[in-house]
Amino acid sequence: MRIIPFIVASMIAGCGNQPMELGQQVDQNLKSGAQADGKGRAFVAANAAIATQMALYHVLAAITQASQADLGAAKPLATLGAVDPDSLGTYQVDVGASSGTVKTLRKGQASVDLAFTFSRVEGDHGFTYDVPTVTGTCEGYDVAIAPIVMRFERLLGANGQELVNADGTHSWNVELSAGGQLSYHGDTAARLDMAGFDLAWPLPAAGTQVGTLTLSVPGADATFTGVAFVGADVVTTKAVVKLSAGAPDYALKMNGGGLVEITPI
Repeated sequence: MRIIPFIVASMIAGCGNQPMELGQQVDQNLKSGAQADGKGRAFVAANAAIATQMALYHVLAAITQASQADLGAAKPLATLGAVDPDSLGTYQVDVGASSGTVKTLRKGQASVDLAFTFSRVEGDHGFTYDVPTVTGTCEGYDVAIAPIVMRFERLLGANGQELVNADGTHSWNVELSAGGQLSYHGDTAARLDMAGFDLAWPLPAAGTQVGTLTLSVPGADATFTGVAFVGADVVTTKAVVKLSAGAPDYALKMNGGGLVEITPI
């Protein structure tokens, strides 16, 4: 069994958050012991979940950027904060060809290189993007996260009228659902059993639940079940990692910026 790549630099057990740089390799001893040690296996699940979140957020950011003519000054992605504040990224969406790419560099090294296809369907109060394929790499993983459905809807008032804010912007909801998997050198690293995000503009209050994320991680014999909330800077996901029978469960707190806490339950 190959050890999958680590995109957070270390793990913490009950000693508070500290910044971790995505893309670094952890110590070889941790990698070699990840399968046997319960905490290491929980760390593998967190690592896969962060990579999955990042891939989804990047594709959503690309689609949102391509939809600015419809969205105007509204910022329905603001709930997420910066997708990857330490990287330089380019999003290119060719509406005519119904395809797009995401490429990011961190310290001169490629960290994300994704390609996707889509179709757009107009609705009475918004539009929907169906994304049947997302392929490429995200933080060392081979990504096949699809299908993805992104539904952009203007919010309606009690009488069915579209809500318009004082600054002239509309209120929006953006719903995302997805499935798929990550792999590494041909081995399945994580299966995305369910991802769902429901973002809004204007921003909901801090602590508002905005998503769910469930992955099975066969290499670590683990299941990651997380719930995402609005945070101060980026969305925060609180999760439980269940390991094989007889092993303790672990609680995780993580965000897309690479901060993670892992504590045994």
